[in-house]
Amino acid sequence: MASDEAASGGARTGSAPAAGTPRTSAGRKGGSWQDRLMELATPFHYASLPVAFVLLLFLTRHLWFIGDIYDFFARMQSGTCWTPVAGRPPVCGGLNALSLLIPHNEHWSTVPLLITAAIYRFFGLHSYLPYIGLEILGQVVVTHLLWRWMRRLGVDPWVATALATVFLLLGAGAEDIEWSFQFAWVLPVALGLAGLYLLDVDGPDRWGRDFAYWVLAVLALMCSGIGICMLLLGAGFALLRRGWRAALRAALVPAAVYLVWLAWVAISAPALLSTTPAAKSLLFQVPEYVWTGLTDALQGATGLAGLGGVLALGLGYWLVRNHRLARGPAAIAFVAPVVALVFFALVGIGRVSLGVAEAGSGRYSYVWIVLLLPASALAVSQLVRRWAPARWLTVALAAVMAVNGIAGLAGYADVNAPIQQQERGEILGAAHLLQSGAPLAVSEDAGVEPVFSPNLTVADLRSMIAAGKMPMSAPITAADTLQASVYLQVGVSPTHPGAAPEVAPTIGNDVLPPPTPAGNDCLAVANGASTSQLQLVFSGPGWIAITPTVSGTISVRLAPEDAPLDLTAAAATFDVTAGQTVYLTVTASGTAPLISLPPGTTTVCGAGG
Repeated sequence: MASDEAASGGARTGSAPAAGTPRTSAGRKGGSWQDRLMELATPFHYASLPVAFVLLLFLTRHLWFIGDIYDFFARMQSGTCWTPVAGRPPVCGGLNALSLLIPHNEHWSTVPLLITAAIYRFFGLHSYLPYIGLEILGQVVVTHLLWRWMRRLGVDPWVATALATVFLLLGAGAEDIEWSFQFAWVLPVALGLAGLYLLDVDGPDRWGRDFAYWVLAVLALMCSGIGICMLLLGAGFALLRRGWRAALRAALVPAAVYLVWLAWVAISAPALLSTTPAAKSLLFQVPEYVWTGLTDALQGATGLAGLGGVLALGLGYWLVRNHRLARGPAAIAFVAPVVALVFFALVGIGRVSLGVAEAGSGRYSYVWIVLLLPASALAVSQLVRRWAPARWLTVALAAVMAVNGIAGLAGYADVNAPIQQQERGEILGAAHLLQSGAPLAVSEDAGVEPVFSPNLTVADLRSMIAAGKMPMSAPITAADTLQASVYLQVGVSPTHPGAAPEVAPTIGNDVLPPPTPAGNDCLAVANGASTSQLQLVFSGPGWIAITPTVSGTISVRLAPEDAPLDLTAAAATFDVTAGQTVYLTVTASGTAPLISLPPGTTTVCGAGG
């Protein structure tokens, strides 16, 4: 890490002053009020870090676990199994060599998995604070590293502090700042930025620094695919700073480690590789994918809607015009934008099939801004040296952008909090169903909440309850339990359930159109080309047989038997094939499920009048 003198814009030992270093009154006693005002930039930055940390904790106070993190939790359960090679027996067991090394989607995620496991061991799911607190701390660290790099480049103190504050409260990157799982993206950014300090030296090669860089680079690669981006940044920085031999030496060992891991996955666990390149016909959309990501990131960070292209072209012009600085201490400012273009072109090859708009995702905007910020700061600082009022204009604009960022962060939290609180209720409701021994209509590998967190299975949740990791004392509502029942106590199978239920389900009030008798205790429900709906009442566990004449989807929502209109927001859906009978089982006693049936005529057997 650089010294405080270097961080405040001073020259490094053995090197020329950093590009754009402003003139200061250092060494003069009792400087003017302008000098004293300039000196406030550094303490303002340091004060902003804990203030933002507390603010972000406040904004995320109603968020909870959701999505990918349940894959990490699942890997910690002894009963979790994977099928790394199609056709071979599954491999089971908690944290082991396989579960630590197999990719999460396409990402090598060993380091964040180990960190999550350490937190899980002590806190389980009893508190979200340690998880989100670590994520926010990572954001604070990345912000400080970017600030130090800007000061190391000689950026004007207030410009560096202002732009760092904008990044600290980056609403466009809310997904990476306020979702705890994205620590797997923030950590490699921090490691990559820290690693650049080890490469930023003059004079003879220093193998000790190179070895330390390899450690940081490998750890970054073991976090997520963002580690590849940071390795490209390190290699490009070394190339401009010290030549091709230094670049090769910096990248060779981490790249070799990553390729060995990739080869191991391809041989030992090919079934777990989830990403396939886009079709050739879609590759022509990759430039548009990259441009969309770039412009959306700039618009989101600045709040200047519609001007992302102008800002991108302006920055590009500045980089070309000042290219002579690229091989000096300002190398990071010139190589980072190029790395961004290359990296997101590679991302586009794998993900453009999801649509060009996907490039504007907040998690990508975050990385774009990290890579564009040093160049942007250097360009603004150059303007300040030519026109002093630009400093305070920049501070004023940054204040507006920071407020806009806070609004974006608050908006992300406000949108996601109800979703995550509902999921929290559903998962805890499911936990209470399992703990009480309620009859299920699904298997142990069924998803507890398949919409937002498909990685959490019934078996995983049982294991987490047994280990005392679930907050079973937390209050839940009857609605939470009913929502959980939709996914655990409603099931469809092509296999006959066997014995008839003790109490046959009966027809409820909400039936459209009215069914007609079809013989053999069956009813025919038909609504032409439109779907039809049938509400039944299950006083106890039971089942019905369903035979559609048109392929489609059955969806089931639950309501209490005594309040059939109070339907759950969640719906269990099942695909059905024309002419093939399936059996719908409902084990939630005292419920009135509303069943949506495919178009055409559907025969329903086993329901009483």
